[in-house]
Amino acid sequence: MRRNERFLTDWRHRWEHLESSGPLRITGTSTGVREAYGKLLDRREAARVSVEVSARARMEIIQLCLAMGVPVVLWDRVPAHEVSHAVQQVADAPARALPEQVRSYRAKTLHRPADHPGRPVLAWADPDRALPELQLSEPTELL
Repeated sequence: MRRNERFLTDWRHRWEHLESSGPLRITGTSTGVREAYGKLLDRREAARVSVEVSARARMEIIQLCLAMGVPVVLWDRVPAHEVSHAVQQVADAPARALPEQVRSYRAKTLHRPADHPGRPVLAWADPDRALPELQLSEPTELL
């Protein structure tokens, strides 16, 4: 959004609907950027999106969501899954509970990895704060 301020008003508009709009799911192995773009244009009030697509298309779709002003984006870092156990576990939580739900799931991956095979990631861009620098690296991979 720093490069394309066109969606800055959409970002604020979507944030205003954080609690009232349901989550938008972008799913499917054949889903690409064009389909995701169309869904986001159709649901201009969608403030939170979960992305469950092929690993090949995932980063482009996540970046598209963020560029188009979606303030809350959830995905699973595990590359092999179209349907993510982690996203399924946390996606239906109330919007403001998502950060804690993701943190809790991630903690469980450390002591019960067989029961929690996913690695959920949550991008959260609050309009009352400065735009964050997006880093898509995995913190546990640095250990």
